[in-house]
Amino acid sequence: MTGRHPPEKGGRRRFEIVGAQPESVGIDFNKLKPGTKVSLANGAEAEIVANPRDGYWIIVRYLSSPQDPSLVGKEEPVMYYDLTGVE
Repeated sequence: MTGRHPPEKGGRRRFEIVGAQPESVGIDFNKLKPGTKVSLANGAEAEIVANPRDGYWIIVRYLSSPQDPSLVGKEEPVMYYDLTGVE
């Protein structure tokens, strides 16, 4: 079941994924482009640096990470279910 939320201030879309497939959140993960800013479930903010266009993974660079500041600047693959918002 997916809960959808209205856009936040600044144009960022929030959504929750609970046992969902990528297409059920209303975001086409294949179309997410490098430079797009995203929010992650762990409270971090990141920027997409690559998209393998498989519909499940994106590669992000952490811009902020309240739970683990050592992640800032690092690149890491992220699954669709770890995203909570897309700008």
